[in-house]
Amino acid sequence: MRKHKTLLSVLLLAALLLGLSVPALAAGEPGGVQQIDLADGYLLVETAVDGTDVRGEVVTIYGHKYYTCYDGTGTAVWRATLTGTFSYDGSSSYCSAASLGFHAYDSAYYKVSGNAYPSGSSAVADFTVGYRVLGITVSTTNHHMSLSCDANGNLS
Repeated sequence: MRKHKTLLSVLLLAALLLGLSVPALAAGEPGGVQQIDLADGYLLVETAVDGTDVRGEVVTIYGHKYYTCYDGTGTAVWRATLTGTFSYDGSSSYCSAASLGFHAYDSAYYKVSGNAYPSGSSAVADFTVGYRVLGITVSTTNHHMSLSCDANGNLS
């Protein structure tokens, strides 16, 4: 009889833990996608992804926005990632942290400079990407990204 009670306790604990992890499993669902044609034949693709963590009456939303740059042949050459941490209490939201990541798929591209910061209910990033030929920078482009959280906790 004691074994049955122990087994029942373990099963109930496992069910409780699995039930609490469902929001974590749902995190990372992609949001909207937007394409931006650049004048030089390149294409930027913007994708937003979010995850949610609920603690009491405050909801914390972790969001990522990706800018992926493609060259004229459709090959990805670099990607920037803006990450923001937002809190939502039912009537307003605010951004408490922001960071910027950069990855070059083609070694000719590199991040010259960049900065990310929280601004009200948005995470904002400004950065410059350089392009090298034979180790010499031949061009740079400036970029601006923002990730916002509205009063309903929706990221855009």
